[in-house]
Amino acid sequence: MRTGMVFQTKLLLPNRFAYRQIAIKSPICVPSYLVRKIGYLNKKLAPYAHDDLEYGIRCYLAGYKNGVFAIKFRSDIKWGGTRNNAHPEMQKIINRNISNIKKWYKKELALMVKEPVKDKIYSHIVKTSKIQDKIAKEQWHNNKLQLTKYYSQNISLITKLFHFFSQKIHIIRYLSQKIISNLNEQYRRYLYLNHSGKPLTDYTFTESQQVFNSNIKKYYYYTQYTQQLLPKILLKHRKYFSQNNRGFGEDAFHAMWWLLFREYKPVNCLEIGV
Repeated sequence: MRTGMVFQTKLLLPNRFAYRQIAIKSPICVPSYLVRKIGYLNKKLAPYAHDDLEYGIRCYLAGYKNGVFAIKFRSDIKWGGTRNNAHPEMQKIINRNISNIKKWYKKELALMVKEPVKDKIYSHIVKTSKIQDKIAKEQWHNNKLQLTKYYSQNISLITKLFHFFSQKIHIIRYLSQKIISNLNEQYRRYLYLNHSGKPLTDYTFTESQQVFNSNIKKYYYYTQYTQQLLPKILLKHRKYFSQNNRGFGEDAFHAMWWLLFREYKPVNCLEIGV
């Protein structure tokens, strides 16, 4: 039996052979006389997945040896249906087959695991010159470097993409919170002031203190008052001081000061700022 991959083994250089307890993955080569004695692949494991593993176990238990032979081979990614168009039930079948193999060979596998692993590698089966051996080692080393470079580049790219999208997500989250906060603010104003659908009532300062029983309601009232009922000259005053952070606080301050002056009409006043 010959296969391309093995379990519990060291990496084999091209043109090397080694015996193994169980050889897994394709391609496999089974002589006809072995088929007549051991039989065919187990139909209970159809349509695919680990049927060759189960066959290797049967061969091993019947006294045969499984082996692996390394060849230099690289297939395109489009080769093989499970690479780019895997069946939706594939993983389910794989799990089922592994479970069945463990169930069928529970005692045998336990004994096989306890056996010492023989890792003798043969190079004389296929005659190779020293130059070919050197070329094979260089190819293996170059492949290892290429794979390392490929994965390091991909990891670097993935890291950069992660940071890029993390920043974008942070910005989107910040803007969305601002928008949601603004919408919530507008909605709260609507609930406090416009739930009845009536125009804003022009209360005096004293009346506003009596009508609205919470500071937040008073704040919203004065804010709406600035936008709807404040005299035009004071509204222009407010717009002027809104530019370039010139002062006079918020909209609600303008309305509150206006209502205070309109009601109490002070001759002299002194404002003590921050």
